Amino acid sequence: MICLTLGDNITLAVPDSVKRRISHTTVTGIARICCVLPPIALAAVFKKLDVIFSVAGIFGFTLQLTMPCYLNLLTIDYCEETYGKG
Repeated sequence: MICLTLGDNITLAVPDSVKRRISHTTVTGIARICCVLPPIALAAVFKKLDVIFSVAGIFGFTLQLTMPCYLNLLTIDYCEETYGKG
């Protein structure tokens, strides 16, 4: 369920030029798969649950710090293109 939400949020961050070339449904599917595969790959490689939770926690913490900044930069670029520099 978390992967669906994260995948949808990542889809919103994908530039419109990419969404024009590839359908929105395909971009959403790719984003969701990218969110689902890391935990599954970790579970296949590491048999210890504490290692999986540690790595997934670090990855989630990093995303939590970087994604808002990235979305803010996208918003600034969008506003400058739409309304001009203010």
